[in-house]
Amino acid sequence: MTSGDSHSLTLTQVLERHWRALIHETSTSEAAFAAEVRAQYERLVPPHARTIEWSQHDDPVMRMRRDSERISRWFREDVYARFPVEALEAFIAAFPEERRWALQQALATRQGLLAVRIPEGGFGADLDNLGRIGKETGEAIVAVSRLLEDGKIDGRDAPLARTALLEIEQAIAVLAEMRERIARQALGAEPAERAAAAEVVPLARERREGPR
Repeated sequence: MTSGDSHSLTLTQVLERHWRALIHETSTSEAAFAAEVRAQYERLVPPHARTIEWSQHDDPVMRMRRDSERISRWFREDVYARFPVEALEAFIAAFPEERRWALQQALATRQGLLAVRIPEGGFGADLDNLGRIGKETGEAIVAVSRLLEDGKIDGRDAPLARTALLEIEQAIAVLAEMRERIARQALGAEPAERAAAAEVVPLARERREGPR
């Protein structure tokens, strides 16, 4: 799904498109997906905040089938029950990893954002720096894309140029901070400038010029 496709659909339609693609393009059944949504819902939503009435049938197969019918009704325009906000996180979490990532990217695009994966291990200074890299580079991309609305950068883009340059500088700053962190914390006490001169620059030159 392209960003244009995402913006031309309602939020519910985006969710439905990804759900139907999962069902039709993989071996995942509607019942199996519903069981995973229910499991994620019960994991993520505290008991006192739950309003969705999942099936209580004694037969597990019938229980899964009825839950899948409930989810299907969330996407039917002729049914009053619309997609419940409280189930959104559980619905997304029920997707396999790569398809979940594709859905998260589509949802982020609708908000004018770039999705960035945060490594496992919890938040810390390094992960905070990574998050700022995603934010600043995303804002730089948006600023530059405005210059390229007509397919090129020229004198007519002067009114927007300063903003684009500022965003690029801010992105460079957080990238430089991460470079310093990697050099200091992964390579020892060697200054980042020395590490960059010894390793990064020749590698970039080799990629640009090709092997000799």
